Amino acid sequence: MIAVLGLWSHALAAALFGALAIWQAQREPHDARTRAMVVALAITALFSLSVALSNPHSAVVQATDHVRNLAWLAFMYMIWQQ
Repeated sequence: MIAVLGLWSHALAAALFGALAIWQAQREPHDARTRAMVVALAITALFSLSVALSNPHSAVVQATDHVRNLAWLAFMYMIWQQ
């Protein structure tokens, strides 16, 4: 039961982060901070989708986790710069 809840919650998170990335991509203005945030949101959606579709301890999930963390760190750096 817990595994099914984890699967569906990650699938829901993937859908919501994907929708948020699309919504932010359509807004104006398109400066560097906005682009960095859209990339971080999209990678977070991919991470959640990879967790929902495969074993949470697989190499794909670990790789997308690292890329997701780097994307959010880059976004935070962009905020700090401006």
